[in-house]
Amino acid sequence: FDLTDKEALVIIKGRDTDLDWHLYDTKRGATKALHFDDTSEGTDSNGLKAFTNTGFTVGSDNDVNQSGKRFRYWVFIENPGFFQINLFTGDGQNNRFIAHDLGTMMGMSWIKCRDQSSRSFRCGITTADNGSSGQFNLDDGDQWNNDGGAITNYSTTGTTLMNISGFDDVNANGDSYVQYVWSRGVGSDLTNAQIFGDTMDQSMVAAGSYTGNGSATDGPKIDLGWEPEFVIIRCMTRSGGHGGGAYFFDNHSKWTHEDSRTVQAHEKNAEATNANNGGNANCRRQPWGFWVN
Repeated sequence: FDLTDKEALVIIKGRDTDLDWHLYDTKRGATKALHFDDTSEGTDSNGLKAFTNTGFTVGSDNDVNQSGKRFRYWVFIENPGFFQINLFTGDGQNNRFIAHDLGTMMGMSWIKCRDQSSRSFRCGITTADNGSSGQFNLDDGDQWNNDGGAITNYSTTGTTLMNISGFDDVNANGDSYVQYVWSRGVGSDLTNAQIFGDTMDQSMVAAGSYTGNGSATDGPKIDLGWEPEFVIIRCMTRSGGHGGGAYFFDNHSKWTHEDSRTVQAHEKNAEATNANNGGNANCRRQPWGFWVN
């Protein structure tokens, strides 16, 4: 990919040993690193050093280039109906609307304060056509919640606007923020998301929920209509410790029922073998799937 003329998010995570997550994007610029924790943005001159016409270049930082170790990376490129990056300054006001150009209802939004520590990495997800939503922190395993609508969506304006509160995590007065927002890709606004593929009638993203049944051999089957390359699964009722966070899966590491390799956003741990695909516990989980054309 030529990342010199496109806006994109790059996420890097070590596979073989305990290493920190690194998030970079073209709008904030190379070397500007964020992590799935409550720290502020930092400058890492030996992390992702440059965006290039064939991808990106990394330096000598062990978190992105430890000798002999394997790494995962995911790249999301801005496109209507799929993904967008926004930078904004907080105003401390409730019911603030943030514009986006997805042309569809928001499916998932990550917001992180760039210049203050002790601010959680917030994730908001829209779960229905009426804009109902829930939130959790990517930097911990706490339970899914709806605490005052820190990140909200509305059906009447959801294709162009999303709503945030005055919470410090997402909108403190004078602070700088970055937002990564993905289309929902399903439901009443599906037509505006089905603009990909050879015949321009396929979506690249889907969001929804299901109820686990605890079975290791016959778990829920989520029919997206296409094979995803990347999935996030987060339990909506479980909280705390290992297993309570957001699981990241992709079909490049391993993607089989017998041997799925996964990492959790709130942990620095090396990837783990998870034969039960995220546990499939008896709880509602929020699955998020991506297909890259």
